[in-house]
Amino acid sequence: MILNQVSVVMPTLNSMLLLKPVLPELRAVLGKVGELILVDSHSTDGTVELLRDALDFPHTRFLTHPRGLYASWNFGISQATREWVHIATAGDAIGEADLEHLVQAAEANAADVAVAPPLFFDEDVRPLPDPNWPILQLLEANPGRDEIVLSGDELAYFALFHCHPPFRYDCWMGSSASNVYRTRVLQAHPFPVHARNFGDTLFGVENARNLKAVFCRRRCGRFVIHHRTNLQAPEDREWLFEVFDPSWRRVFAEIRGPLALAPEASRLIDHLLADTRHSGQVMEQVRDKLWTETGKRRRLQSQLTELKTQRGDRRKTGLSSWLKLSN
Repeated sequence: MILNQVSVVMPTLNSMLLLKPVLPELRAVLGKVGELILVDSHSTDGTVELLRDALDFPHTRFLTHPRGLYASWNFGISQATREWVHIATAGDAIGEADLEHLVQAAEANAADVAVAPPLFFDEDVRPLPDPNWPILQLLEANPGRDEIVLSGDELAYFALFHCHPPFRYDCWMGSSASNVYRTRVLQAHPFPVHARNFGDTLFGVENARNLKAVFCRRRCGRFVIHHRTNLQAPEDREWLFEVFDPSWRRVFAEIRGPLALAPEASRLIDHLLADTRHSGQVMEQVRDKLWTETGKRRRLQSQLTELKTQRGDRRKTGLSSWLKLSN
């Protein structure tokens, strides 16, 4: 049975109001997985009691861990014994067929992670339009493919383009509520705990080059978009930039070689990296679609034309050199 290969980790902290509406759906699928690991951070609202009654399966383990979103994720994952792990975030839900689809896609492609777009809802369980998530852009750019596999440098390009401090911090993995991961990969490379609730985004930047991902067109699960106040204050964005910038620079440096850049182009990159806050937007636009398998040169030329219009003549020569990639 496919689901017997799955460990589900469910982290909670005073999550009763979020969990109650989805418990019937969760119970239907969680009773069939290989093991269910609940990690609670000292809830005081009755969350644990609710779950003990609703998820009283023989394969359920109740664990306790101090507060900390990704620290709780990592602790639960460290206890997992099955081949695949799914993280059941509070308020979100996934059905049996969807979870099976993700595992089958991951196994068929020998992938480390299977990523799918969920259906989106607000906190009042009302449907929402799709946000501008990386996987949705990838699927739109490849309309005839039900599964898209990226790995190595291509996946690193994809990750860097969609998470580029200080302008954007989008996670190429989307929501873990609609993904499955190879357990041993997450056990060997835990989620960073120092990036507040951007730990999975930073994980994606730091590890993409060493991962193989399959992106599925099928909608899997439901994801609730909560009202958040992240990065509202300038000091918050400054702090997050300091967290992400070293990793971003390191990964970009690692993939410069495969681009086969001319010396003048490398000098331009060094110049841009010297002041990422101000010049990063140029790099972001030029890098767009570097990871795409086909039509690379045509799309890059289109990007160059747009940049010439926006930036004027001052950087034309340097950017042209940068875009002279080997086929």
